[in-house]
Amino acid sequence: GIYDVRTKRRITSSDGFWVSPKELEVVIEGVTYPDLVQRNGLVINGKTYDVRLADGKNGIFARKEFHGCTVCKTFTLLIIAVTDERYEAKVCNEQVMKLGDFLRRAGL
Repeated sequence: GIYDVRTKRRITSSDGFWVSPKELEVVIEGVTYPDLVQRNGLVINGKTYDVRLADGKNGIFARKEFHGCTVCKTFTLLIIAVTDERYEAKVCNEQVMKLGDFLRRAGL
C-alpha cells in the first residue's frame, strides 16, 4: 500500500491490504523513532512482525517466520509491503527500497 504521509490517506493498495489508522500512526512514528518498533514490533494488517532493521530515516524491515514487512518513507509517501512464504522477504525489501529511491529522485 502507498499512503500520503501528511494526510495519512491511502493512495493505492492491493486487494485485501488494509492498515488501520492506529497501525499507520505506529508505522509513521517507527520510521522516525526506530527504537519504538524495535522494542514493540510492528503490526500491519493485524499481524505482528519483529523488526530486524530500522534506520530512523528511510524505512523498516521486519519478519515473522516466513512472512516479511517492509516500510519505506519518501518525502511525501509511505510505502508498506508485506510478503508471505511465496515470496522472499529480502527480495521484497530490495524492490520496495528501489521504488522509494525512484520516488525520492522524482521529488515525492
